[in-house]
Amino acid sequence: MLSAIYLAITVQVVSVSDGDTVRVVIPDWPDVVGLNIPVRIRGIDTAETVGGCPKPRKMALEAKTLLSKILSKAQNIEIKNIERGKW
Repeated sequence: MLSAIYLAITVQVVSVSDGDTVRVVIPDWPDVVGLNIPVRIRGIDTAETVGGCPKPRKMALEAKTLLSKILSKAQNIEIKNIERGKW
């Protein structure tokens, strides 16, 4: 069983990969685990932005755009309940 880190950690979002994944920098963590790390948002599952049929791809790009807008307005972005995932 994998253990989780439950404290909240303020991060800097580097990029939005799609509607459910962002890349972050975790300050003061070693680069191997804190630099440009993909973080999947728990409880959200959007289509991938590459491949697939045109309609799901369009919806995926809309989800990515929406997530980017939401995050751009945030004053602080925290991650918590961190655990290594399947993806």
